[in-house]
Amino acid sequence: MMGRENIFRKLYQNQLDRVKWLNSIPSEVQMVFWNTPYVESYDRDKTMMMEYVFGEHLDAIDWFLYDWQPGYEVNGTPIRDIDHYIEFLKQTQGFE
Repeated sequence: MMGRENIFRKLYQNQLDRVKWLNSIPSEVQMVFWNTPYVESYDRDKTMMMEYVFGEHLDAIDWFLYDWQPGYEVNGTPIRDIDHYIEFLKQTQGFE
C-alpha cells in the first residue's frame, strides 16, 4: 500500500503536470476548465479523500500543493522543494 508520503509526492507531480498542460494552452481556453459542476464535484471528492489520508496535516499538504513557490518560508524556514518540506513536516509536525 502507498503511504502518505508517497501519496503526497504523487499528488505534487500530478499538480505539476496539470499546471504544465494548462500553461501550454491559450489563457482564454484555460478558463473553460474552471468553475464547472464537473470540476467542483471532482474537487469535493479530492478534498474528502485528502482529509481521510492526511488528517491533521491536510492544510499543510494543501498549502504546498497549491500555494507554495520557491523561496517561500514556513516559520522562518525556507522551503526549497518537496523533499525539504516533507522533512520539515516530519520534524515539526510529526508527519509520517
